[in-house]
Formats: sequence, C-alpha cells, structure tokens
Amino acid sequence: MNRTPRHLATLLSTAMLVVLAGAGHRAAADDTEIFVAEPPPGTNTAANIMFIIDTSGSMDTEVITQEAYNPATRYGGDCEEDRVYWESGNNNAPRCSGRRETDQYVDEDNFLCQAHLGTLTNAGLVSISNVAQYRNRSSNRSVWEGLSGGRDSEVECKDDMTPTPSDGRTVDDGRYPRNSSTNNPYGTTAVNDAWWNSNSRNDTYTFYTGNYLNYLDTGGTVVGTRIEIVKEVTISTLDRLSNVNVGLTIFNSNSSTNQGGRVIYPISPIETAREDIKTLVDGLNADGSTPLSETLYEVYRYWAGESPRYANSSSSTRVGGTGDFISPLGEENVCAKNYNVYLTDGEPTSDTDVNTVVPDLTDFVGTDLANPDQCSDNSTG
Repeated sequence: MNRTPRHLATLLSTAMLVVLAGAGHRAAADDTEIFVAEPPPGTNTAANIMFIIDTSGSMDTEVITQEAYNPATRYGGDCEEDRVYWESGNNNAPRCSGRRETDQYVDEDNFLCQAHLGTLTNAGLVSISNVAQYRNRSSNRSVWEGLSGGRDSEVECKDDMTPTPSDGRTVDDGRYPRNSSTNNPYGTTAVNDAWWNSNSRNDTYTFYTGNYLNYLDTGGTVVGTRIEIVKEVTISTLDRLSNVNVGLTIFNSNSSTNQGGRVIYPISPIETAREDIKTLVDGLNADGSTPLSETLYEVYRYWAGESPRYANSSSSTRVGGTGDFISPLGEENVCAKNYNVYLTDGEPTSDTDVNTVVPDLTDFVGTDLANPDQCSDNSTG
C-alpha cells in the first residue's frame, strides 16, 4: 500500500512509540516512557518488548523524511543549547517561543542524572522514571520532590543510586539525595524504594537538549528508503531504553515453503542484548511479501512457549535449540507488561496461512493469577 512521506512518518512514530517526523513536521513527545515507568514496589516487572520489523520488498521504496539528528551539528532555533528541557507524561515536546513557551527547563549543569546523560547528549532526548528535583524551602528545610516549572535546581534520578559508589553530585562520589533540615541536598546514606515512589518522585519525564528541540523545528530533509528509516529509528530507540527486555522478529521470504516470520533474537535484558540486536537490525534487507498475521501468530506462539509454526527462528529461542519456543513469561515476571511493536509500511500480502487458525484465539484468557491484585498500583509485593 502506498504511503505519503508524512503518513509513513506518522505510522512509524506511532508503531515505534518514538519521535520520527516527516518533512516539515514537528515531532511529538517521546513515548518510550510507557516502557520505563516505575512498576509497583516489590514486583519484578521490567517490560518485555518484541520488535517486529517488516522486511518485505516494499520497504525498499524511497521516501522523503527528516534528516537524522546529529549532536555535533548546531541547529538554529529559539531553544538555549545550555539548557535541559523536560515534559511529564505524554505531552508534546516543549516550545521555546510563542504563546506556549515553556518554563520547564534547568541549566545543563543541574541535570545530574549521570546514568542517562550519555543518551541525552547523543540522542537529544531520553525518558526516565523516578526523578527528583531539589527544592530549598527555607534556610532550615530542603527537600527533593517532583519537577516543577520555573525552578532551576538540581535534578537527580534513581538509576544513579545503583552503582557502587553511587553517582551523586559528581560521578562515583558515593553521595545520595536526601531531605534535610539544612541546605545540604546530599548525604552518605542511600534512600529506599519507598522514598523514590513518593512525593511525585515516581513520575516519568522526557528530557530534551536545547539543540535537539531546535533540530525538530529546523532540521533538513533527506531521501531514504523505508527500511533505512525503520533501522535508524529502531537503533535510536534501543539506545534510549533501559531497564526493559527486548527481542527481534522479522519476516521470512514468504515463498510457498518459507512462510510467516521468525524470531531471530529472544527477549533478553536490554543491557546485554542492545549491541547484538542493533547489529542484526543494521544488517536487515528488504525482500519478499508482507505476512503480517502469519508473523504475529508466530510471535504469539513464542510468547506462549509453543512449537514454531514456521522455519528459521534462532536456536537461542527454542528449548535445546530445536524444541518448543522458550517463553519469556514466567513466575518471576508475572506482573510484567508485554508489548509487540510492529513496524510496517502497508497491508498484508501472501498472508493467508493462519486465516482459519487466528479466529480460534478469540476470547483467549491467560493464566489466572492466584492473587489478582498483585500487579495493581496498590500492590505491596
């Protein structure tokens, strides 16, 4: 199915849950926050994400899209390059002029989340959960709380607290944020999860460099293939994600003997899988048909731990290398949120093999939980 450049960009932005804009179109806020939002305390619930990439022949079609962001390029615009801007929730990227000019920013020296500083610098944006901002209420009382517009003070994140020594005001200084009766925002005693999950410190925020916001408004356009765009956005997304599990599925050539799709990388922690999956994505080519439902059905069988219906899935996804799929779901992550992120440019072709099978999945109900409330926000684990 033919798509206009802007339609393609919107489609990919929605499917990828990341920023990808067509020519002349200001991108919306980064939505990867739905993957990294802090889970209920006491649960092991890192999100599981299966990226399913359309590798059909039509993905080799050239389209006009916005050029890739380059942090070494200085993009002209109204946003200050020495500021870090932010938005909460699912809001659009901030604006630096006009009626909706934002006051939600801090000086770059006050962004102290070392765990995500590299991603912010290189990608231009990053979504982080469990973030706190220092507020000096008076000469005898200082607190860390949720971010507030118009306040240019230190911003910290929970992810800085896990290294040994921790990253406080500087890398490896062994300091931790603390509420204090003096104007001293750091101490030597770590705070617990309950502290990070209270007083709006458990919210998720998307941070932007001023240069990246200027790029959204003034970055140029280039001609590229759909598969090149998908590869670029997938790799960029993998670079921005943390504390999640990811896997990769692509299409088979969809000949009469090679239908459907295949799982080429099992869902695994992003910290160990990132570079391997980026390499696989970078090597993808566009060829064959578009077996959307057949491939999605194969992914369903992977989630369920059933035998593969189609050929060529990686041996690492199967019991003993040749048996049933090894499901990523288990007792240890029963509360996890699970996502299929489907990246495709059109309608299915050569995709009829499961037409009589899929209807049998109607009203499918998963395994009952002995404690149905254990995954709610009110859970104590």
